[in-house]
Amino acid sequence: QDIFISGAVTGGVRAAGQSVRITSPAIGGGVTAFSQNLTIDNGTVISGGLTFASSNAIIRGSVAKSVSGAGSKIVIDGSLGKDLYAATGDLVLNKTALINGNLHYYGSADLHKQQGARVVGATHHTRPSQDTQRDAVAATVFSAIWGLIAIYLVGAVLLWLAPQFPVGVAAEISERPLASLGWGVVALLITPPLMILLLLTLIGIPMALILGAAYILGLYLAHFWVGLALGEWGSAQAQWRPNPYANAFLGLLALTLIELLPFIGGTVAFLVVIIGLGGLVLYAKRIAGKTARPAKTKAA
Repeated sequence: QDIFISGAVTGGVRAAGQSVRITSPAIGGGVTAFSQNLTIDNGTVISGGLTFASSNAIIRGSVAKSVSGAGSKIVIDGSLGKDLYAATGDLVLNKTALINGNLHYYGSADLHKQQGARVVGATHHTRPSQDTQRDAVAATVFSAIWGLIAIYLVGAVLLWLAPQFPVGVAAEISERPLASLGWGVVALLITPPLMILLLLTLIGIPMALILGAAYILGLYLAHFWVGLALGEWGSAQAQWRPNPYANAFLGLLALTLIELLPFIGGTVAFLVVIIGLGGLVLYAKRIAGKTARPAKTKAA
C-alpha cells in the first residue's frame, strides 16, 4: 500500500502501490512507478530516467534523463536533465523547476508556470482532436452498456436460481437505505483486514475464503441489488404488474444513464456499490437472525 525508499539504490527502482515516496541521495538507474500518489522528494538524485502513471505526482528531486508520465495532476519542482513528456489535466511548473530539454504535454492540460521556472528547449502542447474526444465518449458509452448487460445477465441467473436472495437484498435497500449505506461503509472497511486476520490463523482459511467470495459477489452485484430496488420502487409507483426481471433491467438502465453524467457519475457509482454491499449485509443479518431464533413449542 505504501512504499517509502530512503536509502541509496545501486540499480533502478520498479515500484507499484497506493503511495510511492522516494527520498534517496542516489539511485543508480531509472525509476518506474505506478501509484495513486507519487512523490520524488527534494534531495533525491535519479541517475536514469523516470516513467510513471499516477493520479498525483510531485517531482522535487533531480532526474538526469527524460521524464515520461501520466496523471491527473503533475507538479515539477526539481531539475530534469532532458525532456519532459506529460499527459495530464493539470501541469504545474513551480519557480524552482528546470527542464533542460523540451516540454511536451498532451491532452486538455492547463500549464501553470510560475515565475522563475525554466524550460531550456521548446514547449509543445498537443490537444486531443474532436475525433479523439468522440472516440473516447463512444468507448465510455460502450463500456457502460457492456457492463450493464454483464451485470444484468449474472443477476438474472441468480434471480432465476434463488429469487428470494436478490429480492430480499433489494427489499432491505428499499426499506432501510440509510442503514444500507452505513453497513456498506463498515463492510467495505472491515472485510479486507478481517480476511487477512482469518488467513493468518490458518484454521480460519475456509472462513476467509467464504467471506472473500461473499465480498466479491457483493461488490460485483451491488448495482444489480440497487437497480432491482429502484425498479421495484418505480413499478410500485406506476402500479405495474410486478416483474423482477424487467424491474432490475430498468433500474440498472437508470443507474447507468446517471453514472454517465460528468462530475456526479463517479460519486453515484461509488454510493451504489456501498449501498448494495450494505443491503447484502442487512439481508444476511436478517437470515441469520431467523436461523438462530429458537422454534416455539406448543404447550401440552
